[in-house]
Amino acid sequence: MPNLGAKPKGDKRLHLGDEVEALRDHAALSVRRPVDRGFVVNTPLQRDIWDRIFSRVLKARAVNQP
Repeated sequence: MPNLGAKPKGDKRLHLGDEVEALRDHAALSVRRPVDRGFVVNTPLQRDIWDRIFSRVLKARAVNQP
């Protein structure tokens, strides 16, 4: 899964990881990467990507959630 977030021009929704591959026009994307040179520089974006991976892709739940 790609570790990035992207917004198409004119769209307010942020697409994460594998959702970006499904978009048609990659030239019109504003791409954000949460990691730069091995350091997490955008913690909220990285957290959103991890949430997508664990909840939707792996279908895992946190132990402390009801």
